[in-house]
Amino acid sequence: IIPKDTFEKLSKKYDLVVFSGRLIKEARYSLEKFNIDKFFNYFITMDNLDKSQLKPSPWGLEQIKTHCPYKTIKYLGDSVDDIKAGIAANVETIGVVPIGANYNAMNQEFKNLGAKYVIKDIRKIIKFLKEVK
Repeated sequence: IIPKDTFEKLSKKYDLVVFSGRLIKEARYSLEKFNIDKFFNYFITMDNLDKSQLKPSPWGLEQIKTHCPYKTIKYLGDSVDDIKAGIAANVETIGVVPIGANYNAMNQEFKNLGAKYVIKDIRKIIKFLKEVK
């Protein structure tokens, strides 16, 4: 969905991290298939978590916070559990409405859960990040 050159541009300014409920093998497969795995610095996946630490638990994000010592972390998520995890971890949480989903309904739900922003078109992520510095 996001062009490869977008990941390349983002990786020059940000450390990109994967926090996924998938196994590492599955997460890497998807990224390798599109030749974008090289843009990600760190992975937290089901391999690193026990059942009590799966989203919506903030545990994975807490691990990322200790690994990536920045003043702010932006967490983009496209599910209710993602948004809940981000809010619980006290990181800047941004909802991403999947293409084809009902934007109005998801926007409202993500905002009700505490998402700071909601992105309608993830392909415009660079423009969005420039606007919300």
